[in-house]
Amino acid sequence: MLRKLIALFLSLFQAASAAATRESILGASDRIAGYLDIPEWGGRVYLATLTVAQRAKFLEALSRLRAGNDSVEQAMNYYQAQVGLLADAVVGQDSVALFTGADVERLATKSPALVGRVYDEIVRLNGFSVVATEEKAKN
Repeated sequence: MLRKLIALFLSLFQAASAAATRESILGASDRIAGYLDIPEWGGRVYLATLTVAQRAKFLEALSRLRAGNDSVEQAMNYYQAQVGLLADAVVGQDSVALFTGADVERLATKSPALVGRVYDEIVRLNGFSVVATEEKAKN
């Protein structure tokens, strides 16, 4: 009986530590999501983590903040980084993106307070620190 239990334990351990395959990596649903309740927008807003490409696009948008020549240009670059991030990370319950790049201008017409709340949560979910993000924008 003890041998059977040990054999069962070992087989479970080996299955749990099996090597990842190309298929298991590419097929994994690894964009962990969160949500915020935003009643002003009609209810719950679902958020996904960024893909590698979206993260690079966001970091590139932040780097443009350093390149701005004046405060108006800086403000425009900052809002574009914010609403671009929302367009990439706001998803439906099925984890499918709700917005496209074409929606960025319309997202820019939304309340700064609400956009800020969603932006801050996306930053948190993606492991960016708000302080580090703001510092990157200043440098």
